[in-house]
Amino acid sequence: MSQSSAMPVSDAASPRIPVQPIGLRMRLAHRVARYAPARRHAMRNDRPLVSFSFDDIPVSAAATGARMLEEAGVRGTFFVATSLFGRSTDHWRVAEADSVAALARRGHEIGLHTHAHVPVVALDAAAFHSDMGECRRILSDLVPGRLLQNFAYPYGYASLVHRAILGLQARSSRTTHPGVNAGRIDLHYLCSILLDRSMRNPADIDALIERTIRQNGWLIFTTHDVDNPPSPYGCTPAILEHALDAVRRRGVRIATIGEALDLIGAPKAPHA
Repeated sequence: MSQSSAMPVSDAASPRIPVQPIGLRMRLAHRVARYAPARRHAMRNDRPLVSFSFDDIPVSAAATGARMLEEAGVRGTFFVATSLFGRSTDHWRVAEADSVAALARRGHEIGLHTHAHVPVVALDAAAFHSDMGECRRILSDLVPGRLLQNFAYPYGYASLVHRAILGLQARSSRTTHPGVNAGRIDLHYLCSILLDRSMRNPADIDALIERTIRQNGWLIFTTHDVDNPPSPYGCTPAILEHALDAVRRRGVRIATIGEALDLIGAPKAPHA
């Protein structure tokens, strides 16, 4: 979910995803993590890059979103919170576990998004280690032999403590802080752009791609559902199609987050 607001719950009979209010503590922790000193990686890519990532994996992301990427000959990164399988919000139903396994078989990258899907600032170090261990265990059973090395912060919010922990457990960590990654970057505070229904103006997408080209940067698009109409946190198929077409017309390489990390010369993942 984006950092703009909490996600309301559904009154459907399926298990509910609880509301997580976006409070001052979370915002402050995120800001400190953004500006605190961190080891930075100098990007070494020889051409600009774009990645498409999906958080929480609504059914429409696993079906429509994945299919659209596959038809374009590319793959995406799907960040999975393992306690959400089959659960519902007012906006979507989360895909079942077998959909995650199917995505991996078709070449998509599966990423870590915690087990409980709570803001990291709500978890102390021990609880975070435990939660991440459960997420890894479940995903390792679903996608045996796959690298589970990249993380997305639930609700997009980082913290200084958790950024440091992830530096020992993951290769990268993605936020929803808006921006293009370029130059010297913090691998555990990757910026991304929310590809949501507010991006209905194609010129906004085009401008982001042009900026990425000028900076020889790495643009990460983040969304949730891909539907008509979309939720406040997702996009229409037309928006995703325009983004895919615009990137390909300009000759920009589309890569999963794991592939892009290889292309920018990022260190391999530490032992988890």
